[in-house]
Amino acid sequence: MVMARVEVNSLNIRAHPSPESDAIGSLSRGQIVFVVRVVGDWAEIIWSNGNGGKNRTQNGYVAAEFLTALRQIGGSGDTFTTRRGAEFILSVGDSDLNCREYGQGFEDCEVSLDYSYRSDYNGNDDPSIRIECEVTLSLTDVEGFTQNESRSETATEHGIENSGSIDIDFQLSPYSPIVNARISDVDCEIDDVY
Repeated sequence: MVMARVEVNSLNIRAHPSPESDAIGSLSRGQIVFVVRVVGDWAEIIWSNGNGGKNRTQNGYVAAEFLTALRQIGGSGDTFTTRRGAEFILSVGDSDLNCREYGQGFEDCEVSLDYSYRSDYNGNDDPSIRIECEVTLSLTDVEGFTQNESRSETATEHGIENSGSIDIDFQLSPYSPIVNARISDVDCEIDDVY
C-alpha cells in the first residue's frame, strides 16, 4: 500500500474506476489517502469519510494523476532479516478509524490496523515476531485548530506466517473538543524476531 497526498483543490471519489460512476465523496488538497492498487488511470484508495459525525474508512476510486506518492507502507512490506538469514515480510492491510462522541466533540478514537506476515524460515522451532505500529492522527478542534498526535502499540505473533490486528487508542482532551479526526500517517515494522 502507498501513502499519497491529494494535489488538487477538490478531488471526487468514485464508487467505481470511471468518470461516469457515482461520486461517493470528495477530498481536499493536502489530504492523505492510502492507495491499495492502481487500475488503469484510477487509484483505489482507503479514505476516512467522516460521515454522520463518525470517522469510518471505506474504499473508493480517484484519478491517479492527482495524487503524489509519499511512501510505501505494507505491500512489498517491511523486511526483517534474522541472524539465521531468514526474512520476515510484513504487510499492512485495512485500517479503520472509529471515534466516540461526547458532548461537542470526540471523547476518544481507536485505530484498528490489519496486518499479515510471512517468512522463508525453515528451522525446527516456532519463532516469535514482535510487530510495532505507530499511527498519527490529524485532529481539528471546535475552534478550527489542527494538531497531530501519535501513538504506538506492539503485538507479538508466533509462527512463520500469520495475520492479526493492532488497536491503537487515542484519549482526547475534553477541554478543547475535537470535531474532526483523520489518519495522517501509519508506520508498521517488525521490531524483533526471537
